Amino acid sequence: MWVIVMDDKQGRSIPILAISMGDPSGIGPEVIVKSLSARDIESRFQALLFADEAVMARAAACCGLERFWSTSSEIPARAELQGCLLVDSRRRSSGSFQPGSRESGEAQIHHLNQAVQALEMGLADGLVTAPVSKKAVSLVLPDFRGHTEYLARRAGVAEDEVTMTFVSQRLAVSLVTTHIPLAKVPGSLTEAKLDRTLRHLFEMIRRVLGKDRPAIGVAGLNPHAGEQGLFGVEETDLLIPWMNRVRSRSPGFSIEGPLPCDSLFRDALAGRFDGVMAMYHDQAMIPLKLGGVGAWTNLTAGLPYVRTSPDHGVAHDIAGTGKADECGMSLALQRAAAVVFRTGPSR
Repeated sequence: MWVIVMDDKQGRSIPILAISMGDPSGIGPEVIVKSLSARDIESRFQALLFADEAVMARAAACCGLERFWSTSSEIPARAELQGCLLVDSRRRSSGSFQPGSRESGEAQIHHLNQAVQALEMGLADGLVTAPVSKKAVSLVLPDFRGHTEYLARRAGVAEDEVTMTFVSQRLAVSLVTTHIPLAKVPGSLTEAKLDRTLRHLFEMIRRVLGKDRPAIGVAGLNPHAGEQGLFGVEETDLLIPWMNRVRSRSPGFSIEGPLPCDSLFRDALAGRFDGVMAMYHDQAMIPLKLGGVGAWTNLTAGLPYVRTSPDHGVAHDIAGTGKADECGMSLALQRAAAVVFRTGPSR
């Protein structure tokens, strides 16, 4: 049984993390049970797991683990939470869901909403989300494009005011745009979005990596960063004037760019930069995953609470085999707890 321990210097109890199950037919349940069963997390956080109990029991069995949680149909008061508590208010599942089905989408959004409700009620300090199937959830919510956008809307925050950021041990990467078609990216880039992304990137570097005067690189949108207008004008018309204005404000950090994406990420992964601004989703995700899946944590900047997730998807092809690597989920849990504990809940 886990117990609440106190930090003698700060006098605060360890954080309570609300964890959503994600896709019940994906690897989320397996990486959750593997992560939460590890002994070395006992003093870092307590777990309030919102999930289908039958799904989690199947996940534990396929991973060779014993059930280690208690179960409730309601969210308990903070003072009543002991150990790892699984909250399941549905209680009607066989534990088997068809990948990509509406039933699966309903379960995913239900448990996510319950986890967010725990945060809104002050019963949890941070949110950790297992991967969802965007297609399955969109059968229930047609406008669903991902956790980042959905959580922003639920929190009453404009989608343009949150930033998807990936953080490793020494590098943070923020995306100016997220889940939109590639053809819409050029027209979606604005100075306001660039300002927001840079502000959130700087905050994440300072908050998570502990660096107050970081070196930041900005990726160009076009091949060779536009080659002075030969391959596109977004760099000359938008990025360069914006960066000149940023530098004129003496922001307290160095900023370089716009730089060709290939050389920028090579240099960033080698240690030249502490942070990178990427213009669109795959511009960041391809080099990051080549740099090591499980080494990055997705943190959503701009929400009124701490939210993290692992750096991988649902992986239906290996779900149910017990082979899923829990490193990404373990890191997401540990990083959420560390950020909450160090800075306090961001509610």
